[in-house]
Amino acid sequence: ITGLSEQFGSRYTLAVRGRLPPVTPANASSEVLVWANEEGASAQFNFRRAGGGGTTAIGMSGATSIGTADPGNNPIAFALRVNEATGDSRLVVNGVGVNANRAWPNVAELHLGGNTSGSTPLRERIEFAGIIPRLVTAAELLALGTV
Repeated sequence: ITGLSEQFGSRYTLAVRGRLPPVTPANASSEVLVWANEEGASAQFNFRRAGGGGTTAIGMSGATSIGTADPGNNPIAFALRVNEATGDSRLVVNGVGVNANRAWPNVAELHLGGNTSGSTPLRERIEFAGIIPRLVTAAELLALGTV
């Protein structure tokens, strides 16, 4: 999905729920639930299973910032509330708040089930994905980021 920066600007909430397949010897590659880019892909945010290590990773412009244990085939959810004007951003992963006060990208492109090149396809499913063009409340953020 492209052309989102004009619609959502610098205040938005991104929520995704889905499943990542468990790591097996035959399935050791990365798999992406969602990949969000700024215009020209200069900054990015991604939520993925990072290769054969089996960790779930939330990355920011190529640097992994959060890692958790392999969820197997259990549901996983995250919700990210971004306010670029104040820098006050919050992230909830499976019902747990994560310190996410950082500069997140202004979403211009949203790739569901893979990265920008299509080289990390998702072999499971996305159950819900949405961008809300406002800052949700803390209670809404928790509900959106909880399985």
